[in-house]
Amino acid sequence: VAACPGTKLLVTSRSPLRVSGERLVPITAMRTSPQRDTTDDDKQSEAVRLFIDRALAVRPDMTLDDATIAAITEICRRLDGLPLAIELAASRSTMFTPAAMLDQLTHRLPLLTNGPQDQPERLQTMHNAVAWSYNLLSDTEQELFRCLSVFTGGFTIAAAAAVCAQREASILLGLEALVHQSLVQMAPEAGCAPRYQMLETIRDFGLDQLAQEGELDHLSALHARYYVAFA
Repeated sequence: VAACPGTKLLVTSRSPLRVSGERLVPITAMRTSPQRDTTDDDKQSEAVRLFIDRALAVRPDMTLDDATIAAITEICRRLDGLPLAIELAASRSTMFTPAAMLDQLTHRLPLLTNGPQDQPERLQTMHNAVAWSYNLLSDTEQELFRCLSVFTGGFTIAAAAAVCAQREASILLGLEALVHQSLVQMAPEAGCAPRYQMLETIRDFGLDQLAQEGELDHLSALHARYYVAFA
């Protein structure tokens, strides 16, 4: 790059490459509600259009009335606008109507399976997709990821340090690693004291891991104790 300054490389990655001259362009989730300036011919969001396209591929007789569109919109919102999650949910349209599917999304991951057999294993279920990223973390980063999944609606660095029983400096380093690896993100309304959050689909995976490690009750109690004291 130094020898050929006019050369540009477009690289996709789950985390920054950390090389000189790198410019990050984050890929956000799909919109789950239509833009205000949409036309009559384009009333659905891109996430809803993806769901409808994939659902009609397996259930061509699905009725797309206002109630169905409203249910699909809510499904896409609960799935955080994640394309893979939306595609996996839509593939279950042979078993559920959109309204019935909503009732199954209290816990997302069991529904988000049944991906195409010609895709890599990590793209056949949402659990496998998140597990693939989780397994690439160090043991310390995995422990922090599990701990942070107890927070509903986001958290501050101070809250994370208190509940996870770590120094703020240690939390900051671990949090930076999780942000770079797309498992945690800064909340849009972050101000002077920034808040961080997990997409709910990813958080569900973290809660499952907490339960498997036998840590859920303990960390839930620490979380409750912190916020009682805060209140």
